[in-house]
Amino acid sequence: MNFVVHSVTTELTIADRLGLPEYSYYFVLKVFRPVLETLGRVVTVSDPWSEVDPLYDAAVARGERCVFLSFSPPNKTPRGLRCPTIPVFAWEFDSIPDEKLHGNPDENWCEVLRELGHAITHSSFSVRVVRERLGADFDIVSIPAPVWDGVACRRSEVDALWADGQVTLERPGVFLDTRTRSFREAWNFMNTVRREFPLDLPAEVPGRPGWGDRKRSVKAHAIACYREAFRDLLPDMTARALARAVRATALRRRGAPEWDAARESPASRDEGPLQLSGLVYTSVFNPADGRKNWQDAVLAFCAAFSETEDATLVLKLTHRDSVAFLQQVGHLLYKQRPFRCRFVVVAGYLDEPDYDRLIAATTYAVNTSSGEGQCLPLMEYMSCGRPAVAPAHTGMADYIHAGNAFIIDSSLEPCAWPHDMSFFFRARRHRVHWESIVAAFRRSAQVYREEPAIYRRMSEASCAAQEATCSSARVVRTLRSFLSLG
Repeated sequence: MNFVVHSVTTELTIADRLGLPEYSYYFVLKVFRPVLETLGRVVTVSDPWSEVDPLYDAAVARGERCVFLSFSPPNKTPRGLRCPTIPVFAWEFDSIPDEKLHGNPDENWCEVLRELGHAITHSSFSVRVVRERLGADFDIVSIPAPVWDGVACRRSEVDALWADGQVTLERPGVFLDTRTRSFREAWNFMNTVRREFPLDLPAEVPGRPGWGDRKRSVKAHAIACYREAFRDLLPDMTARALARAVRATALRRRGAPEWDAARESPASRDEGPLQLSGLVYTSVFNPADGRKNWQDAVLAFCAAFSETEDATLVLKLTHRDSVAFLQQVGHLLYKQRPFRCRFVVVAGYLDEPDYDRLIAATTYAVNTSSGEGQCLPLMEYMSCGRPAVAPAHTGMADYIHAGNAFIIDSSLEPCAWPHDMSFFFRARRHRVHWESIVAAFRRSAQVYREEPAIYRRMSEASCAAQEATCSSARVVRTLRSFLSLG
């Protein structure tokens, strides 16, 4: 069997695309590739239109089968190739696009999937959504990313890091730690590392904003709109040139020297080491993705542990410009004062040793999103035996249950598809209940401190659920059956 695979984001571009739409498909392809290599020959292509069919023709000439796996949503999957094409995608809404959005026929997922005839997704929820629209006999299968083996094999080493009740991350990158910095120091620190348009911390909580505050607010929202809605539509070279020009203009207005790209960037500064101990909750997410709903997690943590000194919430940001989001977190925390619990925001890249140390320090993995295609970070932490505080909806419903998680209640609310610029309500997402997050935090802390036997059972159940869901053995069996490999 020959597998031709493609993702728009590659090893060479992931640093520039981290946090942009579809960036996570690179990581899905990365963990899928070793499994595919056990089933046949794997070739990665950068231009499907010119490379896939010649590889297919060569395989056919050798009397071998060949299939093209496009790790991308249906609207970004090439059509019209001679090689059988299967999109591998994640989806977390209760309906799929069934019309030409913005006049583009590729945006009609129903027509694209009917033409392709096959699809792979990562959850039984997504399978149900597609079949509700295309029929129960549509050839689609749920195959989660096989992350269990790579993480579970390191579990004993990870657990050993927590032997003395404290873990130290050696190079955590830029981070905000409410335990080691006053809010004034933290805000000044964030202003020094932010590269574009820092916002000043008011001396006190403001009342009615002045004209200066209004201008800064308009500027900040304009920048956020550009970053989230338009920047990924520009060629990379154009976007970088525009960013340099705007940054240079802002620095000249402030009388500061222009940033020297040859120097170490602020986002890569070593502000460590970072020590973690006590009751640690960790959430890994893209702060630019509004579906992650991290604000509710922060506010609920404050409500649950405002008087608990040894309770820590670690927010690990996954975005190429995570430093830009530090101020959003800092401003939200500033308004919650006073509290005695600890918040740590890690914005830098963590190498594997430090990432393992963060898992080792973690008591519970946290997710408060309105929908997930599968949620790789949560799957990794649970594969290493960390129970969850999370809802049991969309892609998470396949592995979150009362035996391995403190389940957050949610209910459906109308929403728009994320790539629909008309913002019409044509789908539904899950609105998590804030009071339920608070209750889950409090109950999870009680179990860890007072009922260690229950915590150990939940830890084992977390690992077992991931083995059943996303182990390489399970993925191989499902792929063999789906592709009729025998």
